[in-house]
Amino acid sequence: MCFRNLISTLFSFGRHNTKSTNQTAEELNYTNSKFPISSIYNIRIQYISILLSIELHTGKIVYMYGDENEYFSLVWISSKRLMEIWHPSQRDDHLTTRKKMPGAAACFAQSEEWPVPLANVSIGEYDIGKRSLKFNDGITRTSWLIENGVKCIPLLCSHDCVDEFRMLAAMP
Repeated sequence: MCFRNLISTLFSFGRHNTKSTNQTAEELNYTNSKFPISSIYNIRIQYISILLSIELHTGKIVYMYGDENEYFSLVWISSKRLMEIWHPSQRDDHLTTRKKMPGAAACFAQSEEWPVPLANVSIGEYDIGKRSLKFNDGITRTSWLIENGVKCIPLLCSHDCVDEFRMLAAMP
């Protein structure tokens, strides 16, 4: 679990915020191409297949990245429609999201040097009796984009639910 939290911190916040974790300086020593976390775990970023520039309502540009591959596709949805199909249990969890907003702001502030990962979503019926969108990760990043006036949100979606996503995204 600690390893997963550290990796999430590294990918979400870049090198400038890693000192906020409980890891030692030796465990946090890394370069641009390799993240030596311990003698057991070595992570390499092989490539980024998607790099997007997104304009905020202030005119500032932020950058996001993702990996469109055999498992995931890039999809777009309007902010308004996203709020309509987003599963209520995640959408309405404002307390958790509000606490994490300063971290998202810091992440996006340095996105030119360290692009922010795209959120990953899935479509399912879950527990409300109708099809809805749930985030696998990236709720705070997406909420931050919406609060900063982004009209069309990029997301990664697994191939098996892309057609359904596009259908739900297009419905009034």
